[in-house]
Order: sequence, then C-alpha cells, then structure tokens
Amino acid sequence: MKDQILHYDAGGCENPFEGYDQLFEEALNDSKQRNKVRFKRGETLIKQGTMVNHIMFVQSGYVKVELETETGTVLLDVVPKGRMICLSGLFGNDIAKYSVIALTEAQVCDISRKFVEDAVLNSGEFASRIVKNLNNQNDYLFYRISSLNQKQMHGRVADVILYLADNVFKADEFPMILSRRDLGNYSGMAMMSVIRTIQAIKADGIIEESKSFIKILNKKRLIQLSRNA
Repeated sequence: MKDQILHYDAGGCENPFEGYDQLFEEALNDSKQRNKVRFKRGETLIKQGTMVNHIMFVQSGYVKVELETETGTVLLDVVPKGRMICLSGLFGNDIAKYSVIALTEAQVCDISRKFVEDAVLNSGEFASRIVKNLNNQNDYLFYRISSLNQKQMHGRVADVILYLADNVFKADEFPMILSRRDLGNYSGMAMMSVIRTIQAIKADGIIEESKSFIKILNKKRLIQLSRNA
C-alpha cells in the first residue's frame, strides 16, 4: 500500500467556476447573490455547528478547515486563494460540519448556495465540475486517513510539507503560516514530536526551516520519506 502513496495532488480542487466567467462574474457582482468579507488573521469565517447558506470563494489569503471533536481539534485542510469551501453542503444539510479560520488576512466572497445549486441544475457540465471537486476532496480525506494510520512521524511530516508546497503555495519555498500546534493537529502528532521531526529532517539537509518559512532543499529525498517512512 505504501508503494502506491506518494503525496496528494489537489489538482481537482480548484474553482469549479473556472471557464464559466459570465456565471461566476454574475455571482460576484450581484449583491443579492454574494457578500464580500475581509477577515483578519485568526478570525473565524465559519463556526462548526452553525447554519451556513452560502458557498465561500477565497479571493485572497489562506484559511484552515478544522474539525472539533470531543478529544481535540483535527486540522483537515489548508485552503489557498482561488478555492471554494462548503461545496459539501450543496443540496443537503445547512449546518456546518467544520470550522473555517483565517491563517492570514483573507478576503472571502460568500456566494448564495441557492445560486450555485441552480447553476448545477441548469448545466450538466458545471455539475460535473462540482462532482469532480467533491470527489477530489473525498480522495484527499481518504488519503489523510491512510497517511495517519500507516505512516510514521517522518512520513507524516513529509506529507504535510509536500502538500503545502505542491497544493497550497505551489512553490518549494513558502512562509510557514501554520503554528507548531497546527502542524501537530495536521499530522496527528504531539507538538513536541512535530518539532523534533522537523529538526531531524532539517539536520539531514532535506529542508531549511525557521519559524517564518520552509524551503525544500532535496525534494527527491522528501518524497522518499513520504513514501517509505
């Protein structure tokens, strides 16, 4: 099984409105269909358990998606600009299953859920994009479960770094916007275990790291850690 898992590619989790400029612009420009909101770092965009009647499009900045459980908090995903949140609520329950929190200053456009649902009903091609997006999100969650259950600490941390590099920042050097506690919640590890593991990977010359950034120096070896550790 490990031989089949490298690191996750979220290529299908982009904005499903891509190529539907007229439809998307209509949603962004119609004040009845959308509401643009700017959030400061640390502010909550959506609180788990509250009612949500909109789809969120991240126009700038980065946000995190967290699941609050009886035993603690699980960081599910880091979402960059150009991605959409809450698609899983389409045609279903309007109660938020998770919280969304700004990791940096972020501008978000809330688009009416009904507007998106009508677009799905009226366009088969657009509906297929929504389904592809949701399938990709499900694939990612399955991947996360597999990683947390099968991989050791080095493999888990390597997965997180590769995901941030390839799917969030799309660069091998990026700002570290996650706290050490966030990294622990993301990798299913204690915070001190994350710190020790990062320092070990750094000592091996695979990454360069500080509190403000991470730079991948040897991506081939980092992928090997993800695959084999």
